[in-house]
Amino acid sequence: MRNMENYHAGFIFVFVCFIIVFVFIVLATIQENRFAAKATAWPVLEARVEDRLTAAVDPVTYNIRVSYLFDGKKYDSVAKNFYRKETTNKHAGDTVFIKVNPIKPDECVLFS
Repeated sequence: MRNMENYHAGFIFVFVCFIIVFVFIVLATIQENRFAAKATAWPVLEARVEDRLTAAVDPVTYNIRVSYLFDGKKYDSVAKNFYRKETTNKHAGDTVFIKVNPIKPDECVLFS
């Protein structure tokens, strides 16, 4: 009988952990989608690629560090890739298009 209680306790623990991880993933996805939806209205600017930062190895993807001018001020930022743009062909010195958050101009997403 005691072994059965341990089995049930273990099952409940694993189930609760699974639910917590699942809820975390759902909330993170919702937050990412909200951010991407807001970015659709942001202005598009030309930016210069300063560096590629490895984001994932398989498949190889990069975050792109860019510099750009917005309202006469220079910004350096890591462009988020919510639009799933190709990043392996972006190199330092290349020109890319980004969308910039007009409220927080140091926040941007890769657009091309």
